[in-house]
Amino acid sequence: MSTTQQQQDQPSSHDDHHHHHGSEEEYTEEEFRHFSTEQLCQLLANDAIPVAQRMRMLWYLRALPDKLKAIKVLSSGLSSESVLLKHELAYVMGQLKHTDAIPILNQVLSNESEDSMVRHEAGEALGAIASPDSLPVLRQFLNDPVREVRETCELAIENIEHGIKKQLEKNSSASATADTTEEATTADQDIFQSVDPAPPTNKYQQKTVAELREVYLNMDVSLFKRYKAMFALRNKSCTGPYEQQKEALMALCDGFREEEGALFLHEVAFVLGQLQRKETAEALEKVLRDKSLHAMVRHEAAEALGSICDPRSLEILKEFQDDHDAPVRDSCLVAVDMHNYWSKFVIPEKSDE
Repeated sequence: MSTTQQQQDQPSSHDDHHHHHGSEEEYTEEEFRHFSTEQLCQLLANDAIPVAQRMRMLWYLRALPDKLKAIKVLSSGLSSESVLLKHELAYVMGQLKHTDAIPILNQVLSNESEDSMVRHEAGEALGAIASPDSLPVLRQFLNDPVREVRETCELAIENIEHGIKKQLEKNSSASATADTTEEATTADQDIFQSVDPAPPTNKYQQKTVAELREVYLNMDVSLFKRYKAMFALRNKSCTGPYEQQKEALMALCDGFREEEGALFLHEVAFVLGQLQRKETAEALEKVLRDKSLHAMVRHEAAEALGSICDPRSLEILKEFQDDHDAPVRDSCLVAVDMHNYWSKFVIPEKSDE
């Protein structure tokens, strides 16, 4: 068989990989439900199983009605060597919004020998669960030696305090304004089905893209306000006239500046991943290619590229599957896996070949 023949055969076998069970496809979401809790715990903690496969279990766990079971399985994965997997587990625990995850997350945040990416995600998850009980623990780390951990705790505290204030306003008066502010936040969360580190409140939604961009890029205002502007820009970039959407997308990409910290940069990449828009692929590629950036930023850019179902993105991801940073390597493998998954729902464009 000639090499050209081999090359021609490769893409098709790759495309078929979703129609029949290859070794890569051993565990799909549907199949996880046949395992006992114990088995799921063993699978998730087993570093011999590729990370991309174990990451698929997280989708299953996130949707599981039995949240206590989900938390139990998720916490078993914290013994893994994979920084990417552990940080993703912490993220899902936060999205479950269940107080039983708090002691586990406190432990991860407090473990100074744990990777900063994982500790940061634990702090962010505490902010997402938003229990006032988490405030003392989060305050302990406001002076942490690691910048992204410090900033995450600062944000989480503001988010929890914001929630407490809203709750008080709601209780003290059934005033229409308090209610609409709440509604704005929940309606937007429905689009993305995520609990955000800062709510894009009504006040922010009413600003123009230019006004939001100004707050978003202003390093003199609190991270919490900048995040609120970021999420409001995210929402504007998928509603309204295309010109406004494009302006909002480009404003978000402007956040990739040298002077920003890893936390801010990784959130920008995360938001672009939620939006799945080809217009941002170039900015994300630049971030992934910049080896001087923190792994948490580059990994998030890789995952965002994976959610943009574009053949070009796929090539870039394959190029970084051997990156020197484990979380970036793993993310590229996971992103290729996600890309293949999402591509099933995308009508393929005709190629020129």
